[in-house]
Amino acid sequence: MATAKKIFQSTIGKVANALPTKSLFRLTKQSFVLPFYHAIADQNVTHIENLYRVKSSKEFIADLDFLLNYFEPVDFTGFLERATNSSKKYKPYFLLSFDDGLKEVKEVIAPILKSKGIPALVFLNSDFVDNKALFFRYKVSLLIDQVKRSDSIHNAAVDFFQTDHVLPKLLAIKHNEQEQLNQFAQYVGYSFEDFLEKEQPYLNQTDIKELEQHDFHFGAHSANHPEYQFIPLEEQLIQTEESVAYLKEKLNAEPLSFSFPFTDFGVSKQFFTELNKSEQIAATFGCAGMKQDSIENHFQRIAFEEKHMSGKEILNAEMLYYLLKKPLGKNRITRN
Repeated sequence: MATAKKIFQSTIGKVANALPTKSLFRLTKQSFVLPFYHAIADQNVTHIENLYRVKSSKEFIADLDFLLNYFEPVDFTGFLERATNSSKKYKPYFLLSFDDGLKEVKEVIAPILKSKGIPALVFLNSDFVDNKALFFRYKVSLLIDQVKRSDSIHNAAVDFFQTDHVLPKLLAIKHNEQEQLNQFAQYVGYSFEDFLEKEQPYLNQTDIKELEQHDFHFGAHSANHPEYQFIPLEEQLIQTEESVAYLKEKLNAEPLSFSFPFTDFGVSKQFFTELNKSEQIAATFGCAGMKQDSIENHFQRIAFEEKHMSGKEILNAEMLYYLLKKPLGKNRITRN
């Protein structure tokens, strides 16, 4: 179900595009923006295409050119210096980030960013680096592709899931139910292991080491990408600490960072308190858009992958939404 914010964005997008970005940003009284993506590709990405739309390199370049017109790009260290120093005034800036550590970061994104002198922060799931395992939502997309391609597999899915509404059923499967995906794949003779070996959808350690030499910094994104609001606090901490441990043991990742998989909605103040006892993480990130958070050094990013919307339409609509909510005091996340 579409959220009120997404409905607002899609409705107001074209109108927002005509508004002056600089004036809107000044009215919000913000210092920076935090756009993020997962992948950029000029062909279908089968493990993503049934989940959300991937922007093309042309669309991505247009987004970057738009951002560069109004904001200075900074790396993660530069972001920390600016965001934690309220006594000094900086030119508006942006920190670009990418979730899930997909191979498109090296193959498509890195050459574009290098040509424009833009650094980036990439968040990794420790279980997936080197293509050791596959995110359950990517399994969903792959299986939907199989169902769409073959009547016999569609019929097998109807039999397996005991419903005619196979695609909604697949899309509704949660992290703790993903064994159904493995069982169904085995039922129809589809191998996720073969997909991982052939397609290599994730970055490997060699890729990461190479990217570290070209203005890419790496952060943690949990071990295997659960939605935190649906798992207990103990499991939230284990997921986070495992992915941070990977950064410390395998990568030159100081200062440390973490972005929540899916969303930080429903994550308690206690999580941050407990995490700070065990880890020295410089910044954590959610994806609630242009909002402030009651947790110090926790920042909210803006998804730049909304359907058929340019970066300018997305950001301008985000700022309009922020300004409309401001009199209602709805732009701050408070955690219990």
